[in-house]
This record gives sequence, C-alpha cells and structure tokens, in this order.
Amino acid sequence: MTEVMDLIRRLPTYMRLVWALLRDGRVPPQQKLILVGIGAYVVLPIDLAKISQDKDQLRRDIATAERLLGDRLDDVRDTVGKFRTPGRRTTGRKRGST
Repeated sequence: MTEVMDLIRRLPTYMRLVWALLRDGRVPPQQKLILVGIGAYVVLPIDLAKISQDKDQLRRDIATAERLLGDRLDDVRDTVGKFRTPGRRTTGRKRGST
C-alpha cells in the first residue's frame, strides 16, 4: 500500500514533467505523441480497483516513458527544477501583459 501512496505523491511531479515536455520545443513531435498516448492510456480507463491492482503495469508504463525520453529527461528535469526553486519571485503581471 505504501508503494501506491508513493506513486500518488509523485503524480503531480510527473504531470508537471509531461506538461513541460509537451511545451518544450526541443522534444521531437514523435516523442510528444508517445507521451500523449501514454497519458491517454493511463487516464482514460478510470477503473480505480484495476489501478490499485495493476500498480506494476503503471510502473512499467512510467519506466517506458522515461526510457523513450532518454537523455532529454535530465535536461527537462533540470528545467522543471528551475521553476520549483524556492524564493522565486513573480511580478504579479499576467503573461503577455506589458
């Protein structure tokens, strides 16, 4: 049960990582399509009982995504880490406003 809870705790980090990868221009469109496919595979069949029983499959899916991203994964993690740096200040303006 603790493994499932650990996976649930890391889910927001994985979601931010996927969002950053989808927005990153350095990631080829084919790999973005793979990410979208994996996300659809994980999200669409919303059967909580099956997810709790099939945690090994979910881990394999995440490992496959990490393997497919290859060397780019570390670069993207570094980029996401910059956004999560404590003490980062915002100007309070909306994006695109002058």
